[in-house]
Amino acid sequence: MTQHTSHQTAPAPRWTGAKATTFLKELAVHGNVSRAARTVGMSRKSAYRLRARAPTFAQGWNMAMADAAMMREVERLRAHAPHPLLDPRPLPPARPPKQGDRQGL
Repeated sequence: MTQHTSHQTAPAPRWTGAKATTFLKELAVHGNVSRAARTVGMSRKSAYRLRARAPTFAQGWNMAMADAAMMREVERLRAHAPHPLLDPRPLPPARPPKQGDRQGL
């Protein structure tokens, strides 16, 4: 007796609002489309397709990439900034206290 098994493929995963939101948050942190897509169980290609057909998602994508670039720049500057006690730049001159300023607090 031969059994016939049908090889039904599972339906392709779909984008949801929750997945899109999580994707954009991940993209803003790491700036990596593949990583953000994997985080939500979607492919990189499907993310680009969604971006092409959903203007609000595309706008969020652009903002997320700008955030990621800004975070990378902050980290780069932080990595190269001297410790405040070792900073060779002179301190700004102290301002003289104004009349009525409370001192000793």
